[in-house]
Amino acid sequence: MSLILSTLFVLANPSVYALSTNTIGKIQWEEASYPVNKTVTIQVVDPDMNKIPNSKDRVNVFAFSDSYPEGLTLTLYETDLSSGVFEKMFVIHNKRSAPNILYTQDGDTITARYVDATLPPPYKPTEKIVTNATAFAGSTGPPLERAPASSFRIQSLQGDVMTDPIPVNQQIQLVADLENPTNIEQKFAYMVQIQDENGFTVSLSWLTGLLVPSQSFSPSQSWIPQSPGKYTATVFVWESVENPTALSPPLSVEVEVR
Repeated sequence: MSLILSTLFVLANPSVYALSTNTIGKIQWEEASYPVNKTVTIQVVDPDMNKIPNSKDRVNVFAFSDSYPEGLTLTLYETDLSSGVFEKMFVIHNKRSAPNILYTQDGDTITARYVDATLPPPYKPTEKIVTNATAFAGSTGPPLERAPASSFRIQSLQGDVMTDPIPVNQQIQLVADLENPTNIEQKFAYMVQIQDENGFTVSLSWLTGLLVPSQSFSPSQSWIPQSPGKYTATVFVWESVENPTALSPPLSVEVEVR
């Protein structure tokens, strides 16, 4: 199964603990791309939504395409008793939209959105996380070929690659190399997410730009760590901030701060 980029947006700042048995749900498409007029499968993995041990539980997901932003609300059912895995098969079609049929044109991005309201510490009981998963629809090739990223690295302000632990309060640059291998212009959003050892997002920043055909570019985002510890920095390259279509697989680098 190909796992698709999922994006997390925290809707409030955590400060107190939720129930320790809760988990952060994940959403993913079965494949990275689908032909139009085919059956697709969306999956949510969220163990704490297994609420009734002797019955299959369910969760809701909102799915939409570029051509049909109104979208559909889908009910996903647990794959087995107490599995905590929920799936739904439905059709993407370029002729009509109806229950379990999502109107989709060739070249669209299809997006599924899951709202998780049962979160682990350190989130508050009232907080929610919105998670998106995207896939490509059509026969023109998957979007991950449109702006491949490579060599994600940590650099100093002088441009030197840094491998030693980073001192607290020292500004660093998180840099990757992008290229546009196509013969058309490609808009992009370069997003860097930094998470601590508990998976909590401590920094989220981005820049946007345009790559002309055959252009290479090395965007960067700066970060000043405030506390010692081990962090994971991940770069996502999307079509835009509003449209999280992945143009490249995400890349990660470990950051140790002392």
